[in-house]
This record gives sequence, C-alpha cells and structure tokens, in this order.
Amino acid sequence: MTTENAKSGDSRLDQVIAGEYVLGVLSPEDRQKVEARMTLDRNFAAMVDHWRSNMLTVDQTPRPTRRAPRRASPFAEPMAARARPQRERVPVFNVAIWNSAAFWRGVACVATIGLLATGLSQSGLFATAPTRGLTTSLDLAGSDLALTARYESESGRLRLAPVAAAASAPGVSDAKSLEVWLTPEGAAPVSLGVVNANSHGEIVVPKAVRTRLRDGAPITVSLEPAGGSPTGAPTGKILSSGIAGR
Repeated sequence: MTTENAKSGDSRLDQVIAGEYVLGVLSPEDRQKVEARMTLDRNFAAMVDHWRSNMLTVDQTPRPTRRAPRRASPFAEPMAARARPQRERVPVFNVAIWNSAAFWRGVACVATIGLLATGLSQSGLFATAPTRGLTTSLDLAGSDLALTARYESESGRLRLAPVAAAASAPGVSDAKSLEVWLTPEGAAPVSLGVVNANSHGEIVVPKAVRTRLRDGAPITVSLEPAGGSPTGAPTGKILSSGIAGR
C-alpha cells in the first residue's frame, strides 16, 4: 500500500502500514522500506511490535476439540434421550474464522481504505467543485445590433457577445450606454443592468430580478444616456430584443 514516505508524521497512516506489514499484504519492495524504517524510527517499530503481539494473541486462540461419542447401551438410549437437556442453539459462525489470517487481512484492508478516504477528504483533494448554476442563452436581434447573451443564475452574471459589437453599436459613445431590460408583456420594464465601455459586455443582474429571468422571458437592449435611463424605463432607441432560452 502506501509506504513511499518513510518518515510520515501521520500516526493513523503509520498504523495502517504497520498492520499491512504484519499481515503480509505488502509487496516485497514495500516490506523492505518498512523494515528499513523500523531500524530508524522507534515509535514506528513499536507500532509493528504491537500489531505482532495482537496477531499472536489471535493466532494462539485455542480451538474447540471434539470428544469421541460414548457408546451407550441400546436399552439405555430411550431413557438417555428423555433425560438429555435440550441443547442451546448457537449462531452458525465458525470460531475458526477468528484464527484466519485472510479474515484479518480483509479487516486491515477495509480499515486502510477508511483511513485513507478520511485523510483524502480532510485534505480537500476530493473537494466538490462549486456549481455555477443553470445557464440561459438568448439571441438578441435587431436592425441595428445583433448580440448573443449568456446568463448564469448562480452568479447573476449576464454576458453579451460579441463585446466589440456592443461597444461599437450605432450611437454608442462615451456619452451613451446600452441598457438591458426585462420587458414582460403587460407589465413595466425592469432594468437588468447597464453596459458601458468599462463593463466588457458583462452585467450583474439584481438579486430581486433573477428569479424572473428564465426561459421565455422577453429581453430588450436600448440605447440610453451614459449610466442608464434616468426614468427607470427605456427612453432611447431599441437596438435589439429576444426571448431567453430561444
């Protein structure tokens, strides 16, 4: 198993290595590494001795012996059958299994896997990657501007592409900005954010609006004064529009 680090400070891992050495499940190369470490590390050598003493105790467990049945007189058999007490049922579990090296090797392997899994989990090696949430794509088309938008529900980020097209849209300058709107039918428009020269085509949708930005939601891009509409509704020219998820 794992014996590459001859001076590992992890006592749990050292216990596993010592147990595997005593149980004989290590490769010849790993056994040589363990034996070399035992000559240098007294604490590790004590672990190996402890495992040996435990296994010696298990191996020397007395096994039950069977006595030869006595021959009884055929005339006494009915009387003996009536007088014989009912034998207590015992679990069908062979006591000899406790003396089986294969059994204890299996136990050690299971313990090894458990300890290694715990150590790797605590080290963060198998840490779950953070989820980015659902994504929604939409095409925004119009006579003046065609864009593709990608929205991530986890972060609330909405990216317009190509960025160059958004920055060079007709009428866009330092004094103008693009503003993205949620324009539900029969309801007031809601601003999703303002795209300006410094935003690189990306906006962060307000949290209060994110639940409404789903498939089928109508999106509109308008040309507004720098910083966005002063009225809370589109005031400039509509450059493009589309439906989320389509």
